[in-house]
Amino acid sequence: MKKRYRKPYLFLLACLLILTISCNAPRENPVDPNNPDNKLSSISGVVKAQGYPFEPIKNVDVFWANDNILVQTDENGEYNIPRVIRNNGWLTFHREGYSDDSTFIDWGKNDIVSNEIFLNSVPTLDSLEFFSVVENRFQFNQKYYVKVRARVSDNEGVNDIVNVAIENNELNLLKVLDYDPAQNYYIGELTLSDLNITSLNEIIGKDFRILVNDLDSNTFVIGITNIKRVINEEIELIQPINNEQVSTPFKLNWIRFIPGFNFTYRVEIFTNETPPSMVYSEGNIAQDSISHTVNSQFGEGNFFWVIWAIDEFNNQSRSKPGSFIIGN
Repeated sequence: MKKRYRKPYLFLLACLLILTISCNAPRENPVDPNNPDNKLSSISGVVKAQGYPFEPIKNVDVFWANDNILVQTDENGEYNIPRVIRNNGWLTFHREGYSDDSTFIDWGKNDIVSNEIFLNSVPTLDSLEFFSVVENRFQFNQKYYVKVRARVSDNEGVNDIVNVAIENNELNLLKVLDYDPAQNYYIGELTLSDLNITSLNEIIGKDFRILVNDLDSNTFVIGITNIKRVINEEIELIQPINNEQVSTPFKLNWIRFIPGFNFTYRVEIFTNETPPSMVYSEGNIAQDSISHTVNSQFGEGNFFWVIWAIDEFNNQSRSKPGSFIIGN
């Protein structure tokens, strides 16, 4: 009996037929690149600083919320988010030291979205002085105020800063500070009237905010400060006072000042004219001192001197003036 063998070409023909049918079948896999209904695409771009020369920013967090994807920009400020589903949504950008930003991705008929984002740097408070001042004068002319002196920097430059202000909502205070271009400081003086109070003691411990407004109408809170002490005690002068005549060198003498906290003295001498001119200043005098020798030559004329007590927070209290005469 003879064995029957199938012809091999019939088997090959069947395989070819199956392959052809499978290639022409509808592509229903959504991630298949040849599927016309494939919704996977990519988002890429670059993030730069808003100010000239528009340097790229690295390590910016770029978040695509639709697919919960987080990437970071590289050394060139570039990022890439591949294989995302083409649904419209928000792409957000975050980097410490810069304002957060976002952009809405509307795919339309695009398969790839590429953009250029500019982040606005947050201004920084480089230094801040905030202290109380009491100037004792004769009769009822005492002067009470708070001094503010802030140095602020911004990567976009000082021209990006519209103003720097100090705020306390409880006191209904919002005051713009003056800019001193010579020293690059924002300065201000808050009187009792500005603060809506009758005594500086009322503001001890209250928080004051330092605000910066920029050209993009952003407002940044860059610092919080407060007054820790008001030096109400007064230093009493001994001599020279009451137009006493002296000659160089001479001593300034005062009653020992014991307010109960650490401090240093500063003495100042002015010409007794309108307006007076400072001709001498010496600070960091030890708190146990009761005199100071002046060796400087001022020439003949009428003068007056004052002495300040300055604590570790720079809060200050000034004595009443003492007048004296050098020469005839």
